[in-house]
Amino acid sequence: MRILKLYFERYKQLLPVLVLAIYSILAVMTAIQGTVVIAGESYDYSLTIRHYLALAAVIVNVIGFFTFRRSYKYLLLATIVLGIFNYITFSALETTRSFNIGGLRFGFQPSAFFAGLVAYVVNGEKVNKLIIDLFRSSPDDEEKNAKASWSDSVNKFKERYKNYSSEELDEIFTEKKYVAEALEAARQLRSERN
Repeated sequence: MRILKLYFERYKQLLPVLVLAIYSILAVMTAIQGTVVIAGESYDYSLTIRHYLALAAVIVNVIGFFTFRRSYKYLLLATIVLGIFNYITFSALETTRSFNIGGLRFGFQPSAFFAGLVAYVVNGEKVNKLIIDLFRSSPDDEEKNAKASWSDSVNKFKERYKNYSSEELDEIFTEKKYVAEALEAARQLRSERN
């Protein structure tokens, strides 16, 4: 049981590709049969260029997993996105589900969408952290923004106080009713004049 768990942890990133490979293998098996039955009627069937591209994408993902591990997640993401938007087709039939948002119509391939869900389940914690980190600014960015905001405020006060006399600038210090940026602007103006 422990060995099985170890293998699962080691190869769980391949699960989405396995899902896509199963769909692709079923498409190849349907092509070998040469016919497909839809609503009780039999039709000739052969693979399209989209099916061959999907097979190639599955093979590239498997090779990428074992040889270019750092790039694998990008290969998988590209494969799923291409599949979802029907540029490549994994299932035997080009099945597209669609929905409308306002006047926009969106279509997607359920097999690739399902593989994307599997990838999300396998990597949910990492994906959620990535999304949160994308929208949260880093501490360095927050510090830079705070410094820039402080500097902008000080410059605005310096612009406002530039025609003040030295006595008026001294009053700003003594009244103690000004914000820190105003006090800093008055201090800088006084030191520039001296």
